[in-house]
Amino acid sequence: MNTIVLTGGGTAGHVMPALALVPYLRPYFSNIHYAGRTDGVESKLAAASGLPFWGTDAVQFDRRRLFRNFSIPAVLRKASGEMQANLQRIGCDIVFSKGGYCALPTVLAARRLGIPIVCHESDRTIGLANRLTMRFTPHLLTSFDTTVGGTYMGNPIRDQIFEGVASRVPFRFSSGPVVLVMGGSMGAAVLNEAAVALAGANPQWNVVNLFGKSPMACARNNYYGIEFTASIADLYACCDVVVCRAGANTLFELAALGKKAICVPLPKGNSRGDQVQNAHYFAQKYGFDVLPQSQLSQETLVHRIQNALAKEKIKAAYDNPNPRIARYVYDVYRQSVAHTQLTK
Repeated sequence: MNTIVLTGGGTAGHVMPALALVPYLRPYFSNIHYAGRTDGVESKLAAASGLPFWGTDAVQFDRRRLFRNFSIPAVLRKASGEMQANLQRIGCDIVFSKGGYCALPTVLAARRLGIPIVCHESDRTIGLANRLTMRFTPHLLTSFDTTVGGTYMGNPIRDQIFEGVASRVPFRFSSGPVVLVMGGSMGAAVLNEAAVALAGANPQWNVVNLFGKSPMACARNNYYGIEFTASIADLYACCDVVVCRAGANTLFELAALGKKAICVPLPKGNSRGDQVQNAHYFAQKYGFDVLPQSQLSQETLVHRIQNALAKEKIKAAYDNPNPRIARYVYDVYRQSVAHTQLTK
């Protein structure tokens, strides 16, 4: 029996692509586990997918308050030791990492045990966790065809994304276009505030606000707020326009569904600038609109949405990479087994 451990987390954008591969990995691997931060979003999402979960502590690199990073080496050393024991206990044969700081304890543990590692980068440029992981493996897969340093495969997307039901009943909306505003799994206060203002600016528009960890109160009949949903496909199916950050996973999902999107990328400084690069790529390739956060206002957002509603339907663009990625991971595992047998 062969065992694969998936890892990655911090945000759902690191977790959902890995979970999208599970049905495609099952023909190759008898056991599939997930590893990440004990209290991270990955623990809940993995459990919801029926995967055994192994958790440790993890500390995110803080780009704005550098003194907070002094604790990282000690936490990482302890967490990787714990994960090493877990990988040995379950007989892990290969690790697939989607990046994010929550993946590092598992990656370091696999390195110490000589377990092969395949990592996948969702963003246009390679994130810090994957840059570190690349020191331990030649197997970096990329979502963007312009990313330098890896093998282009595409971004894994869950099959369920295409099975959404376009019903207004849960929102109590009647007529008028539906605008979905979301800031990722953690939420974005600036987008949530814009969603409330948007509902007041145009009563004929219906606003669904996926507000994450920054809840908003709005009693308008054309506003519906929700912290998190396991049925994002239904929200996609129901909406006419999406206002969002520019996480790669979200953008690839919207392109695959042919949705009209207005991207408000997380500014550089608040991040490494990956969302800005993602947004401009999708603007050039798929016609998404990019609205810098510095220019975000009620007036500009209303204008951009009006333009989006007036545009023709966007052609869906999706070449399912899930089978290719699953096969690649299996081939790396087979090569590792063959090498081990030759060296005995």
